[in-house]
Amino acid sequence: MIENLNIYIVLITILLLVIIYISINQSKLYDKLINGFYEADTSFCEESGIDTFYLYLDNDINLLGERSCYILASKDNEIIINEPIVAKLKQQWSFWSDVNIRYFDVEFKDLSDDVIDIFPTIQTIRFYPVIGKMVIYSKDTVTAVLYKSGINTELKFVMDDDEIDDSEIDDSN
Repeated sequence: MIENLNIYIVLITILLLVIIYISINQSKLYDKLINGFYEADTSFCEESGIDTFYLYLDNDINLLGERSCYILASKDNEIIINEPIVAKLKQQWSFWSDVNIRYFDVEFKDLSDDVIDIFPTIQTIRFYPVIGKMVIYSKDTVTAVLYKSGINTELKFVMDDDEIDDSEIDDSN
């Protein structure tokens, strides 16, 4: 009887370790998928009374979970947000959530005081990895509805890759 109990304990332990391993790998995947250039669509801009809204999330994540971020927004042909900042994303864990939606708690660090009034430092991101959509909100207020710009994201990737190739060429001389 005790031998059967030990077998069940071992099987349950192995199952839990497999689930944890899969969850950690999926989390890393979504951390990579969320990076890139994002742009607000015209309907969001019209509804919110702005001309443009752009966000860039870098793919280099430090040990604290922070990455470079850049936010640019304009209204009436004047820039209202122009912030190179740091974004700290933390994926929310849920075993029963929709696989097509991921949630991240995000802290936008180093925002200037006048921007904090219109763009809070602590927000939530609802990320749709299949379609490249990102909704940034705080409580009941949606602060941005953005779509990934595949062209700009790929261009940044190619530029970074060229910088690596150039440094290898310079080092060999």
